[in-house]
Amino acid sequence: MLKDRFRLKPFPESSGFRRVALLVATLAHVGRFPFAPGTAATIVWGIPSFFVLGWISRPKYIVVVCVAFLLALWASHTSEKVLAEKDSPLIVVDEWVGYLVAVAFLPWSFETALFGLVLFRIFDIFKVYPASWVDTNLSGGLGVVLDDVLAGCYANLTLRLLAWFLPQWVGL
Repeated sequence: MLKDRFRLKPFPESSGFRRVALLVATLAHVGRFPFAPGTAATIVWGIPSFFVLGWISRPKYIVVVCVAFLLALWASHTSEKVLAEKDSPLIVVDEWVGYLVAVAFLPWSFETALFGLVLFRIFDIFKVYPASWVDTNLSGGLGVVLDDVLAGCYANLTLRLLAWFLPQWVGL
């Protein structure tokens, strides 16, 4: 029943650091969204982050993405243990980091945000090699986050190729 999909189940009891890890891993509970939580997280956190970070210099953007990556590693690893589930759909911080990679150093526009979202989600869902290998063979936070970073790299490269070959269509 649709009503049951929106009912929140409580997280397992955990200490303060584990609660913080769950809050970060679910991106303030966006991971609890009942339909496509990864896409919801990318829309709710990724696109606004792109517009907020779009004005900073490249070195600062790299620092932000690296810090986000490390934070996502810790939160994902800890949350997997608390939830007792490998790559739980509740864990969506990896989508945020992957999206930041997907739109890195691209023009700051609505088209970039939208095409970045669509391409990132396609590559994340279909897990093009080596992301598929990473997803199945690496465990813990690294396995959770790295496949999304690779999907972000694929999306970024694809956006650059589209902008090169079809600049009027893409609008980048």
